[in-house]
Amino acid sequence: MAVSQPYFYETAGGAGSDLPTASFFWESFGTINTIELTPRQWVESNGRCEPVGTSQLCYMRGQDMMLDVVFEMILDTLSVTPPGAQISTAQPERSGAVYPIDLSNTTPEAFRQLLSN
Repeated sequence: MAVSQPYFYETAGGAGSDLPTASFFWESFGTINTIELTPRQWVESNGRCEPVGTSQLCYMRGQDMMLDVVFEMILDTLSVTPPGAQISTAQPERSGAVYPIDLSNTTPEAFRQLLSN
């Protein structure tokens, strides 16, 4: 799994975002799968979104069968702090263990087995 360099988008009208946008992506069976942090102009029919602080973590429907597992892992471990805000040492509401993610040549069953250890 890889993550893009976070950026703060700006609309054609000059309105800028205060929240970072980034993509988490990986290849599975020749297809690139993505999960988006703070996507621009996301509509509900695109797919699932969940809050991460004041940001959203989203993914398009119809991707890899492991997407829900990867999405939950990112959701459980990601926190977003707006610029200028003080970073809290408190644990986020959805804290969990952090796992290195390498999904190459991993079946859903094998991945679930890794998580249960």
